[in-house]
Amino acid sequence: MVAVTKQISMNVPPGEIWETLSKFDQISQWATFVSHSSQLTERSSGIGCARRIQQGSNTIVETITEWEENQVLAYTLSGFPPVF
Repeated sequence: MVAVTKQISMNVPPGEIWETLSKFDQISQWATFVSHSSQLTERSSGIGCARRIQQGSNTIVETITEWEENQVLAYTLSGFPPVF
């Protein structure tokens, strides 16, 4: 299994960033690399929530594994195309 960590620092209050990230199923509204996203679980936030995203011809399922409000959001990806 490959683990990738992405961390950035921004001069914005955590609540403003979290307001966007916590709408897990709405990533296509702000991430230019995602052409479509949809919610796969009954809940739209918190551990266990899942979304399907479309990136070009690739369909990926992302499931939240860590959720600490205003602090941490981590998720797994499945269906990612193989790397050659």
